[in-house]
Amino acid sequence: MTNTFKVAIDRFQGEKTPKSYVQTYELKHYPSQTILEVLVEIQSTLDDTLAFRSACEAGKCGSCAVELNGQPVLACRTMVDGNDLHIGPLPSFPVIRDLIVDRERYELGFVQTLSYGGTTK
Repeated sequence: MTNTFKVAIDRFQGEKTPKSYVQTYELKHYPSQTILEVLVEIQSTLDDTLAFRSACEAGKCGSCAVELNGQPVLACRTMVDGNDLHIGPLPSFPVIRDLIVDRERYELGFVQTLSYGGTTK
């Protein structure tokens, strides 16, 4: 018996499909599998139109952040347990496409916070 699970992903294609929708995929579960690995598998084997971000894959940059079952998580650091999943973009951010959100406001605030302190001695 193959151990599979379902992954429901909130999709938004911009001008192509102006309304968001949920698309479901069924995948085989592997031990030590992360959410990011699930997204990569979907994109490379099932649906090359799925859009998401990742960069460092070490939990430091936050670019892979998504909402998993209603909670914000880093996709590169969150393990899959074989139960069904619902993945969406981070709430409170404008969605660009699928799981990619516009983080410009957040990143600008972060840079301003880092530069506020003046000089260090």
